[in-house]
Amino acid sequence: MAILRNLCRLCFHKYKVRSLFFAPVRYFARTPCVSVKSTVSAANPSIKLRYVYVQTCVNTWEDIPNGVLFDVCYADSHPDDDLKTTASLPTIVALHNTPGSHDDLIQVLESFVLMGCRVIAPNFPGFGHTEGLSSEHDEIFMHTNDEKSQFVCDFLENIGIKRVDMIIGIGSGCFPLLRLCTSVVTKDIFKSAVFISPWPVTEDFRLIQPISIHRAVVWLWEHPVYRPLVFLIVHMRKMLFSGFSEFIVKDFVCTSYTICGIDFAEVAGLAVGLSHMEIPKLVLFGENDEFIPSPLVEDLVKMLGIPRNKMIECDEKGNLNNSYNEREECPNSVVFLHGSKDLFHDYETLTITLLWKFLKNIRPDIK
Repeated sequence: MAILRNLCRLCFHKYKVRSLFFAPVRYFARTPCVSVKSTVSAANPSIKLRYVYVQTCVNTWEDIPNGVLFDVCYADSHPDDDLKTTASLPTIVALHNTPGSHDDLIQVLESFVLMGCRVIAPNFPGFGHTEGLSSEHDEIFMHTNDEKSQFVCDFLENIGIKRVDMIIGIGSGCFPLLRLCTSVVTKDIFKSAVFISPWPVTEDFRLIQPISIHRAVVWLWEHPVYRPLVFLIVHMRKMLFSGFSEFIVKDFVCTSYTICGIDFAEVAGLAVGLSHMEIPKLVLFGENDEFIPSPLVEDLVKMLGIPRNKMIECDEKGNLNNSYNEREECPNSVVFLHGSKDLFHDYETLTITLLWKFLKNIRPDIK
């Protein structure tokens, strides 16, 4: 059996079998469970990778009323436990950035597993983990905010999650978070929202500019004869901007689709809408983010209804300013004066401490 499985896996990866005809082979070839190596301690409970089929975006498009079917890869600390057992655990859902994956979140999420939480991190389609059962399904999904939020909603329903104590958005993951927390259908599921290095609600930041490049990439990619030009564009961006050096072509294409699918006026409206809701909010961002100027994030903080006296500054050594009293409730916003876009790497301990204190305000019963 092991030999047959390995043979199927070899054939699948070699020939990129992705049609519906070969779906059974694909299902058999994939690894049903993968342990993610602990980033904190070898004694930590491992977070497993699981796969689940999710039909999403049903009735979203008139010409595709049945939506699309994805083989969703997600990280879960308690995938095999009975739902009645895990229902009492504080549940955390984390949405990765664009580009990105669950790997970007493991460093922080494993700490919450040690604290007795259930952590879940789905992978959005298009970044090498979650794939459509046919190539057509991958092409249909346009990475818009509505599609991503519906994807998360359908995914959580599939795995039986009815309550999320804390939903965390990283970068562009904050946009579907806004939709989920303000939608009439899903707002009661999410009890608090955390924004980490959020994209601002304007296109005036480095990752997006010039937006005409991203529109061109989308147009070229939708006309396969011109796709070699996309490779040239990505190569040039890598040469001109060091921050893009880690991008591969697929990442850049999905990022361009994401950017072109954002209605910034709508996202701003969602932020204002969330400000009028009683859901607790926390925003963490770095002053030295190479892609996103901090004044743009501060504008988002204001839209979320977070007052200036709830915005705390953190210095290079990780010390919060004098206006912060640890005995009082958790601040609603922290700006790391020397922090980059990767706050988990720069200030791991402090970030986890702030998130844990914030979660305890939502779930006073946890210790």
